[in-house]
Amino acid sequence: MSKSVAIPENFTVTATDVVGNTATKSVMHTVSYNVCLEYDPAQPTPVGAVAPIRINLCDANSADVGSNAVTATGVSPSGVLQSPAGAATQIAAPADA
Repeated sequence: MSKSVAIPENFTVTATDVVGNTATKSVMHTVSYNVCLEYDPAQPTPVGAVAPIRINLCDANSADVGSNAVTATGVSPSGVLQSPAGAATQIAAPADA
């Protein structure tokens, strides 16, 4: 199972010709990735238990393209939690969620 995300990025190129004329061009483009789940969301988790959620940033073929420079932000019923990629993070949902 995967979910597609799009990340806008700015791409800038500067060129100089042989006589020293310089030109710079910036173009905004969007890079699309999938977020691949590394767990089965259909598996029930007992009430009060911590459900491990593992994800990978992947391409259209589900190949892992993430790196330690990528930060994942998870949203839980109890708020927002930020964790560096590769870090083990546990989000416990409130009992009434």
